[in-house]
Amino acid sequence: MPTSASATAPTSVKATGSLDLFAPTSDALAGTCATTGGVPTLTLSDRANDFFDGVDVTVRLDAAKAKVAAVSIHLGADSEEYVRDLSYTAANPAKGTSSTLKVSGRTYTVSGKLAVVETKGSKRTTSLMPYALKVTCAPGAW
Repeated sequence: MPTSASATAPTSVKATGSLDLFAPTSDALAGTCATTGGVPTLTLSDRANDFFDGVDVTVRLDAAKAKVAAVSIHLGADSEEYVRDLSYTAANPAKGTSSTLKVSGRTYTVSGKLAVVETKGSKRTTSLMPYALKVTCAPGAW
């Protein structure tokens, strides 16, 4: 009989993926597909990215893994020292943002438009940016 600790313990499998913004951004994302506290989450990063000083991606899905609940992407500084944080929240979407999910077997494709906060020093600008994220989860329960 499972204990309450084991019932909420995270289960995860390895994941790989790719991210396109206006152009291919990373084809070397690696991380996990995990469920923690009942929330299915795709968490990937690319620490050796050629353009950005790291790419971090987190996508939270609904419990049925049928809809996107939230997306968060952090792009470390580029060659011009701009840092970008991209986001989407289904519960309270910013104007113009969207996120759709397509599932094919173990592959999750998430795409739409994200709100962007671009920072360089003390200067901050906001905009929208199209994105497409493709994540393949290793076999196994998560």
